[in-house]
Amino acid sequence: MTKKVRLIILPFFIVLLILLTIYSQLKLQQKPTEYTLDLKTNDFVIKNLSLVKFNNYFYLSDGYYVETIGSAKIFDGVKLKGDIDGNEFLNISISGNPFVDGNHKTPLFNSDGLYKMKLKEKSVLEVEIDYAVNGQEKTFSHQYELSEHIKPLERIVADDL
Repeated sequence: MTKKVRLIILPFFIVLLILLTIYSQLKLQQKPTEYTLDLKTNDFVIKNLSLVKFNNYFYLSDGYYVETIGSAKIFDGVKLKGDIDGNEFLNISISGNPFVDGNHKTPLFNSDGLYKMKLKEKSVLEVEIDYAVNGQEKTFSHQYELSEHIKPLERIVADDL
C-alpha cells in the first residue's frame, strides 16, 4: 500500500469508529416508554393493560386484570387478537368461562413474550375481541393511538423505599 492510500483509509476508519461509538451511546441512553390502557366491552373490562417499549422491542407487562360488568353473566369462550400497525402480535383463544366467579377479577393470559417491532409515535394498536355471553356471540373492535396512552415515567428515590 502506498503512503497516500494509508493516509486516506486511516482517518476514514477513525471517523467511522467515532460515529459508531456516538450512535451506540445514544442507543444506550434511551428510556423505555410504557403505554397503559383499558379495553372496555359491554360485558367486561381488561384494566391496566401495559405495553412497554424499548428500542425495537416491546412486551406486555403483568399487572392487568379483567373485571366483569354486571352479574349473572355466563361467558363461553374469548378470542383476543391484537396488532400494531397491521403486524399481529397477539392471537389467543380461551374456551369455557375464563373469568373467576366470586370477585369477577382474573388475569386472562400469560404475557411472557418479547416482541420485535418498531413502534412509532403514531403507531395504532387494533384490538378485536370475540366472545359469547349468555349464549349470545359478541364482537368488540377498537383502535387505540398509542401516543395518547403514554404513562409518565415514575422515579423512585431512596427515601421512598
